[in-house]
Amino acid sequence: MNTKAVTAGLGGFLLAAAIVVLLLPLMIAGAAAGGPAQAVCGPGGTAQAVSGVQLDAEQMSNAQTVVSTTAARHLPAYAATLALATVAQESMFHNYLVFKDAASLGLFQQRVRYYTAAVAANPAAATNAFLDRLVTVPGWATRPLTEVVATVQA
Repeated sequence: MNTKAVTAGLGGFLLAAAIVVLLLPLMIAGAAAGGPAQAVCGPGGTAQAVSGVQLDAEQMSNAQTVVSTTAARHLPAYAATLALATVAQESMFHNYLVFKDAASLGLFQQRVRYYTAAVAANPAAATNAFLDRLVTVPGWATRPLTEVVATVQA
């Protein structure tokens, strides 16, 4: 196994996890308030630096959509953490509407043969599709993030 590739993958995952940990309280506050993402974003627009990483308005809006969609389903915060970590790793909160590989689109880089292009391209629908699969994973709420996400995204 290529040690550099494993280290790079782990580094990317740790960065994504750090962003999620710092972003989650902000997004939950917005979801709980029932307001749009702008209600909890900083001065000067909706772009923010999170853990030293600049997130633009699209990225912040997509993160807010993931958390709001999860909150609307009355799932625990861990479900939002799993979804945000997946989106951070798969697309860094960009809703890619062109194929990055042969079969995946959107925030979660969902395979269109399972989810359809219309679902994968719609942030709320894509989040719901992810959550639909998540809640079918036995013990998802107590299992390690990487294990659960790998099962959902398989």
